[in-house]
Amino acid sequence: MPLFGPDGAGPSRALVVATVCLMAATGTAQGTDPGAPRLRTETEAGSVVWVEHMPDAKEVVVSLWASSRDVAETPTTHGHRHLMEHLLARGDGQLDRRLETEGITLTAQTFRFAMHFQFRCPPGKEGRAFQEIAGLLKGFEPTKERIEHELRIMRHEFALRDGAEALAAAAWRAAFGQRGLDAWGTLTAMSGATPESLKALHRAHFAEPNLALVVAGPVDLDATTAQAVALLATAPKPGERLASEPLAGEASRVEDEACFGEARAAITQGFARDETHWALAAALALATEVPRSFVSFVPSAEPAVVTWGRDDQRHGLGAIADGLSPNDEARLFRTGWELGQAWYANQLRSPAGVAYLRGLYAVQSRGAKPEDSVRRIQAMTFEQFKEGLRAFGKDRGVTVVGVGR
Repeated sequence: MPLFGPDGAGPSRALVVATVCLMAATGTAQGTDPGAPRLRTETEAGSVVWVEHMPDAKEVVVSLWASSRDVAETPTTHGHRHLMEHLLARGDGQLDRRLETEGITLTAQTFRFAMHFQFRCPPGKEGRAFQEIAGLLKGFEPTKERIEHELRIMRHEFALRDGAEALAAAAWRAAFGQRGLDAWGTLTAMSGATPESLKALHRAHFAEPNLALVVAGPVDLDATTAQAVALLATAPKPGERLASEPLAGEASRVEDEACFGEARAAITQGFARDETHWALAAALALATEVPRSFVSFVPSAEPAVVTWGRDDQRHGLGAIADGLSPNDEARLFRTGWELGQAWYANQLRSPAGVAYLRGLYAVQSRGAKPEDSVRRIQAMTFEQFKEGLRAFGKDRGVTVVGVGR
């Protein structure tokens, strides 16, 4: 699992070990190239195309993002998007094999706010990825048999779920209640999906205004942009837009039988707010104090959580978060300031990271860029960092004690 990269169907996380992280933070922003040629285009329908030319890269990465703003899940449909992602990525069952013969790999993820399909290709093969994305946008014909088959596979996935992901999901539920539904869903709710309901879900999820397409690697900016814009124009047309109330989180403490370990989570207000980045820097600094601890953070335009925890024991984190001395805070400040910037810089070093992070921002807020978040961390003062630390305190944050196994 990469140190600062996306992983799995659930939240991305950074596994933080003090020595490794501090080495990664050396030359904090050297992974980003503000002068790199890139072209951002917003279509008439409101979708976003972002093409970044990385001439020295050995691969091209094509990422399709589909916002879930029009398909908010309920307890009854909890996990239907995750199931649809599996069915789309599975294709006819031979898609992975066909792509691999051409040196192309496909990964897919379901987040609370979006679905993500990423193709990693040899240079010159991005047209093949565009072909597959055209098929994803066109739709699919799920059958009852295919749904039942995929659910059997997903039972194994649930049984092997990563402990850090389970703790982060528990923090979401504790912070946001019924509206903090985990993107994984439940097998019980997914068993209620029908071919007709999934086809309707696809039309809403992949409507053209909900899409962002990012291409990164040794590609021609203008030609690739024209191809990408034409591709998104084949997406379903939007129906009635749904209005939703903003999330509002609450501090709490829970014991959860669905996971093991201990976590503290800070409730944040989105990547447009400085306080979110103070909390990220604080979490990364705190994680250097505890071997084998993790930080889970998916940049969100809406309220979210930054989670710090350990999935192999359930004692000690709270005492550290609540017992920091002034000397501890001063010592951690530089670490958090460096690691917060490194969190972004490490992802923007490669085509896969660029396609992931730029798409993650663009699909939620069309004009948003990860560089804006880096600047917020660079401008962070010591007093603001201490505010980030306080967000993990027992009176303001979320404490999760996982008592299951």
